[in-house]
Amino acid sequence: MSDTIGMLREAQSLYERSKKNLDTTIENRKKIITACLNNGHSVIEIANVLGLSRQRVYKIIEKG
Repeated sequence: MSDTIGMLREAQSLYERSKKNLDTTIENRKKIITACLNNGHSVIEIANVLGLSRQRVYKIIEKG
């Protein structure tokens, strides 16, 4: 039984690290999108690079 508890602890630890990495990645993407806009790139161009709609790009930059 203790093996399963250990596995559960390991799974929870991995989940927490993954969530933190995802949160950091999302914030970095938002910063880079903003930098692209500040450097004169259009939302359409950014959306094409990301494979997203223009509306989704606007939602990403509005969050926060």
